[in-house]
Amino acid sequence: GQEAQDFGVGLTAVTLEDPATPGMFYEPQPGTRLVGVEIVVSNAGAEPVSVNPLFTSLVDADGFLYEAELAARDGQIDTLDLAPGERVRGWVAFTIPENAQPAGIRYAPLLSDNILQVGLQP
Repeated sequence: GQEAQDFGVGLTAVTLEDPATPGMFYEPQPGTRLVGVEIVVSNAGAEPVSVNPLFTSLVDADGFLYEAELAARDGQIDTLDLAPGERVRGWVAFTIPENAQPAGIRYAPLLSDNILQVGLQP
């Protein structure tokens, strides 16, 4: 997958699942589909890095952003702090319109102006 690294954080998009296999608690909405992206977040810096699925958003081919759907897909990435050198892997899921084309994943930690973005390969 594509990888980006900046401000001590690494982001890799490993797998695009379109449509995604919904988790037990996901309620499908008419006119939409569920998309899942398996990501790896790594700490390449000297300070702890917070990981949270809500720090991710999906960018479609038209530039629209979609927020993560919590518990929409099994295997969701954990909410935790990574020590320097640590990595975590897991899924984030997004509900997008039927006709939208996933183009990238954006990772933006809370209370930070730092944004990482990587493209998605179908």
